[in-house]
Amino acid sequence: MLYGTKIKISTLERWFNHSEVKKAWHINFDDYRFKINADINSFYIAYAHLLKLMINKNEGLGFIVNTRTIDSNLQKILNFLPKVKPLQESGTGKPTGDDTEKPISGDTEKPIGGDTEKPIGGDTGKPSGVDTGKPTDGDTKIDKQELIGDPNRKSLAYKKYIITTDNYRLHAIFQELKRLPTQSYPQLSAAGIRIFLELSINNYLSAKDLQSNVAQEKNKRFDDVTLTEKLKYLSKLNLDSKQASSTLKRLLNYTNDYSIHTLNKYIHENTTDKINREFLNNFWDILIPLFEVLVDMREEKKES
Repeated sequence: MLYGTKIKISTLERWFNHSEVKKAWHINFDDYRFKINADINSFYIAYAHLLKLMINKNEGLGFIVNTRTIDSNLQKILNFLPKVKPLQESGTGKPTGDDTEKPISGDTEKPIGGDTEKPIGGDTGKPSGVDTGKPTDGDTKIDKQELIGDPNRKSLAYKKYIITTDNYRLHAIFQELKRLPTQSYPQLSAAGIRIFLELSINNYLSAKDLQSNVAQEKNKRFDDVTLTEKLKYLSKLNLDSKQASSTLKRLLNYTNDYSIHTLNKYIHENTTDKINREFLNNFWDILIPLFEVLVDMREEKKES
């Protein structure tokens, strides 16, 4: 079993953004789409082995895979992992990605594993534990007039909002949070809030050339600085927005339900407390003033 608490997003980012990995694994990014130009079965096998190496030290490899070892021992890691076969060896010339209707699995049109159109746990098109093929309460509605501050809206992120960043992953997650139904996927939505917050902070600190300052102050590598420590660092800066500063204080107040403690519980604990659409949507709204500073989140102006 893989535990997400031990897998760092920064390590995965370093891995998939490395030119040698893209070449060896036959992957590339097209705008905000992740394309796999390889035999999908061999890709999944190699990826599963990579995740294991990120969690436990393998005696054969001799070290845990992290951002540091990727930089210093990339070729050794690639040689140790199972080979990812190119499409030419898979029997199909069709790459996977958002521009295809179905992932490829070699000699069958059916996707493999968790990539089928049917949820795990049943052979029908119905989500497990639900008696209808439609998303749960409220998620079938089209937000023609999405109201700002509505706790019962379909998704966390407002469709009319945009952000400014050169970070591919940040953009991609933001677009997904616009589409992900909070009611049907509360666990993913909860984790999404924390992930988006940390990536936004990293984006801001990088843009302001402050990552080295943070690392020096905390006396550790930036990749090892916790989200709470980053929030505390930000709280000491003179941010342009008083609302953003107020949001930081609220996040760092553990007696407050809308705190970093709650966000950490979503990732690091097996908790179902405070995971419902209304609470999660309200949490997102509370963070918007901070996102306005971190990633220039704003309502997109329509051309007249």
